[in-house]
Amino acid sequence: IDIVREGLICYIDASVNASYPGSGTGITDLSGAGANGTINGSISYVGSGMASYWNFATANNSNYISSSTTQNYLDITVVFYPDFSRVGGSGIASVLATGTSASNQDKSLRFNGANGTGPWTTRNGVSADNNDWATSTSPTTYYINGSSSTSAANLSSGWNILGGGRTNTTNGAFASNWAYYVGSGGYNAENRGYQGRGALMCLYNRVLSSSEQLQNYGALRSRFGL
Repeated sequence: IDIVREGLICYIDASVNASYPGSGTGITDLSGAGANGTINGSISYVGSGMASYWNFATANNSNYISSSTTQNYLDITVVFYPDFSRVGGSGIASVLATGTSASNQDKSLRFNGANGTGPWTTRNGVSADNNDWATSTSPTTYYINGSSSTSAANLSSGWNILGGGRTNTTNGAFASNWAYYVGSGGYNAENRGYQGRGALMCLYNRVLSSSEQLQNYGALRSRFGL
């Protein structure tokens, strides 16, 4: 089984030498679209065969992987291992954003429950912030380790394969091209950065179907013991 390739416009993978050779700050986008990444700040690499990863040991605002290429990203498959000891601003942790400013951090895929104990939960049904990946008026069907949910759902205290389409585009937050920031801590007022492991990320220019979300899970799960 291979990951879904139609509409794939970014694919970075810590376990594939062609994407990351194990050292340096450059990450090559395997999709061919040129959405290469750059490691910023203090992020270490841990080689573990096909389960290798980048370690975000602390959620410092300067620790993130970013791209200079702007594209219209509407769906994600990301493999990560959250550190539930993380305490974030407003109890929120962000794994993907459009930048490091206050306004860009609000336009993000982030999680509730970053209170030092976890578990983190997907932010579905959030009425207070219409910039999120999903809101109460435009919920996303998230796929977490093979199970789907349109309500807030817990992440596992281990590896998670999460997929979900960005459907909340009415406010223009993701309706145009943007450059990705993985683990972006954002701004000092609300430190919502990511802490934990990040193994790979696929971004698409379209929303995947249910069967395609499950295809990505099936293609990746054995690598991470799921």
